[in-house]
Amino acid sequence: MPYEVVCGECSEMILIEDLGVEVHCPHCNTVLMLTEEDLAGLSSASSIQRASSSGVGSAILEPPPASSTRLERASDDDSSVHSEPDEAPVAAPANAPKATDSAPNFNFSGLPAEPSGILPAFMTPAASTGEVPSFGGTTPAPNAGTGTPAPTPVAAIEARPAYSRRSSDVSRIVFISLISYSIFTTLALLYLLVQSRSAQPHQLESLPDIKPAEQGKYVFYRSNATLAPGHTLALGESQRFGNLRITPLRVTRGALTFEHFQGLPNKSLPPSEPVWKLWLKIENVSNDQEFAPFDLDLLTLRRYDEKDANRVHSNNWVCTREAFESQTGRVWMYPHPSTSEYDIRGLVTRPLKPGESIETFIPTQEQGLDRLQGSLIWRFQVRKGLNADTRNGVTTLVEVTFDSSALEGDRS
Repeated sequence: MPYEVVCGECSEMILIEDLGVEVHCPHCNTVLMLTEEDLAGLSSASSIQRASSSGVGSAILEPPPASSTRLERASDDDSSVHSEPDEAPVAAPANAPKATDSAPNFNFSGLPAEPSGILPAFMTPAASTGEVPSFGGTTPAPNAGTGTPAPTPVAAIEARPAYSRRSSDVSRIVFISLISYSIFTTLALLYLLVQSRSAQPHQLESLPDIKPAEQGKYVFYRSNATLAPGHTLALGESQRFGNLRITPLRVTRGALTFEHFQGLPNKSLPPSEPVWKLWLKIENVSNDQEFAPFDLDLLTLRRYDEKDANRVHSNNWVCTREAFESQTGRVWMYPHPSTSEYDIRGLVTRPLKPGESIETFIPTQEQGLDRLQGSLIWRFQVRKGLNADTRNGVTTLVEVTFDSSALEGDRS
């Protein structure tokens, strides 16, 4: 059964065929739904009439007094239209003519005209005589005798929007945005997880020791290679490498002095020419490994190029920043053999116990120091611990950057 209702958004009249079914308002496109609860809110005395001539009824519902659409009365006389709350619906007067297919289309109170031949049972052509049907008889209309039919009072219930199209569109956009953001975040996390698991350490991060290598097979690394992140330090900066914590303290200039490895006072060597010394604070931070961070082989090993006798390969050197890329102008470490019966005083090459900390230095050779001017790079190889399985040493490369103006004299 169809119902004529007022749209709650645009206040236009529309026709709803069935209860509980969402329809679109043809005027504002709002989605509406008329339910049995809406009908139940009407007064029990509401009149529901259906024209039987066409098989399609048009329900005219009289709302309760609180409805936004009030009942328009045909006249100021209360007797024109009267409905008691407890009364049952009253049928049309017996003498009222029945609607025929030739009945004209009336437009009641601004409502769309009824389809041809379909009129509510109590609305008859008698209105053209200047009388308005009522439940007690006929009542003269306010404009009786003018020849113009008086508007017949028709009440309509207000259909409330099932939901707002505008809020629905906003909700849909927010939902799609959240889904897209969730997918993007998930993919980003998966990418980072895969990268973290598949990432390989820097090729110069952990290097083999010289001890397991065969004679003459010591590996020398390209002197202009970029080191692993965190392996370049400034003076005073501290960094941990494996089981070793290193802090470069200062760079001084002075002669090297020597002492017999057995401490014999009657055996000695004269001091060297002035050299540069990079002073380091070194701490063994492991819980169970005892190892020597430096030894003379690790610091002084070098090899001459087979094709160019003027080219030297070593992992320990000092150069200016300008000469770094060209791999020229290197100043090597002091060439003191590990087989010498004399030790360089102050250079610690013994193993450190877990938690032990020392201060020691790395010395340069005597030649070529005059070309070390401006911004400088001092690179050295150090043992940072032992392999847990083989117990062989594991080394790495570290470099210290400083300016030649930071050079100090030896402290007595």
